[in-house]
Amino acid sequence: HLERFIPLYCEMMKPKCKIAKTFEELLNKVIGMIRPQYQVRVLRRSEKVNIVDCAVAKPVDNSMVSADILECGSLMGIKEPQVGMTVKKSGRSSGVTHSMIVATDVAIKVNVSETEYGIFTDQVLIGSMSLPGDSGSIILTEDNFAIGLLFAGSELATMANRIDNVFDALHVRI
Repeated sequence: HLERFIPLYCEMMKPKCKIAKTFEELLNKVIGMIRPQYQVRVLRRSEKVNIVDCAVAKPVDNSMVSADILECGSLMGIKEPQVGMTVKKSGRSSGVTHSMIVATDVAIKVNVSETEYGIFTDQVLIGSMSLPGDSGSIILTEDNFAIGLLFAGSELATMANRIDNVFDALHVRI
C-alpha cells in the first residue's frame, strides 16, 4: 500500500492568475464557434524543480519482505556517487545489470506523462542498465553500498536520484 510520496512538479502548470484564465476562456469561446474540436490552454512555467521521484510503500504482508536485495545481498550502507564508479542494480524487468557513473549533479528534463515534463536537478547519470519497469531499483556499488534510486532511463542511459536526497525527502534511514 502507498504510505507516502513526494509530489512531482511539471515544467508547465495551469495559471492561478484570473486574467490568464479569462483570456483562455475568451479564446476558447471564439475557437469553439469556428473549430469546436480545438481548445487553447494557457500555461505558466513552474518555478519548482524536482530533486527526487520516490515513494514509500507499506507491505501488505511483512513475511513477503526481505532485507536482502534480490540477487545482490544485503545493503552495506550508503556512499557518495563518483564519476567512473562501477554500479549495479536488480530490476524487475532487466534483472541484475552493471554499468558506470558518467556524471553527477545533472539537471534533466523527463517525461512525467505523455504531455507533461518535469525538470530534475542534482541527479546521477549512469550508462545504460535499465528497461521500463526497473524504476524504483536501488543503485548499488559493487560492494553493496547504495548511491541512488533509479527513476528514468533509455537505451542510452539510466538516471538516478541521489540516495541521500531520497532518504531525506522520505524521512527514512537504513
